[in-house]
Amino acid sequence: MDRDPAAVYAADVLVVRRGLVLRPGFLAVDPAGRVSRVGHGEPPASLGRVAAHYALLMPGFIDIHNHGGGGAGSNGGDVLNQWLEPCRVLKHMGEVGTTSCLATVIMPSDSDAVNMSVFHAVNEVVDKTGYGAVLRGIHMEGPVITTPGGLPPSSRYLAKEEFTRLLDAVGQHAKVATVSPTAAAKYGFWHVRELVARGIRPAIGHDTTAKAEDIVSMMKCSDKPLHVTHLFNVSTFHHRFPNLPQYVKLTPPSIEVIGDLLHVNPLAIQTLLDQQREDLCFITDSIALHSDKTLNFCGRKLKIANGRVTLA
Repeated sequence: MDRDPAAVYAADVLVVRRGLVLRPGFLAVDPAGRVSRVGHGEPPASLGRVAAHYALLMPGFIDIHNHGGGGAGSNGGDVLNQWLEPCRVLKHMGEVGTTSCLATVIMPSDSDAVNMSVFHAVNEVVDKTGYGAVLRGIHMEGPVITTPGGLPPSSRYLAKEEFTRLLDAVGQHAKVATVSPTAAAKYGFWHVRELVARGIRPAIGHDTTAKAEDIVSMMKCSDKPLHVTHLFNVSTFHHRFPNLPQYVKLTPPSIEVIGDLLHVNPLAIQTLLDQQREDLCFITDSIALHSDKTLNFCGRKLKIANGRVTLA
């Protein structure tokens, strides 16, 4: 016999784990807020009254790579400052269906004071509920990166002492750190091994010049899978000179890809989907709400038009 649930929801389309789609479907939630039952068809009368009926019901999104959102905020309208107001960002994410995320923090070489303030603000709300989405930690996009792409220049060749101080400042909530194999090789991959020792997953990315031996050497720094930061973006693909995309299948790391169909061609995304990988993550790499008229990116003007944000 079913226990009396706290609420029952029905949907014309119910998306469940591992791509299972029920048309129609229903779910029941227990008093603690956990899903206690999922089923196909209409909910049985034994579950009680249906609290709401939706056209589409699906799990919340998890965004492991973003630069904030929810408008320019009160910190000068610069992307660098977005996570200085984590509560505002998390509220916006909850409103658009994202239930948990990592705060991706960029680290320009001339913004140490702002970076420290961002780390402090973010660490204050990690794993706390009631803001909208739940912040699960920090993704450090840099500073040990060779090819900035759209990012501002960073101190890519940080000495051991400087890197250690940076990690100490970030604190225990750092989950992922993007490192370029070319930059890491200069110090014998010490930065990568230090990340692994602290329980931070190294992510390969922002490197259009990485040599095959450097990519493989970085992957060997950990007995656990590494990660790849926005696959296909800020990397190269050549049939004779392999770069990051070719090594994805050789030593399988987890992968993230920007799935907006602008950063990556739909055919390339379909190729990834055809592999049926469980470690493929779609990310937004978002920066701000599209309704803003102007926005800056570390002092550089951004153009916002037709749903796209580009450097002006």
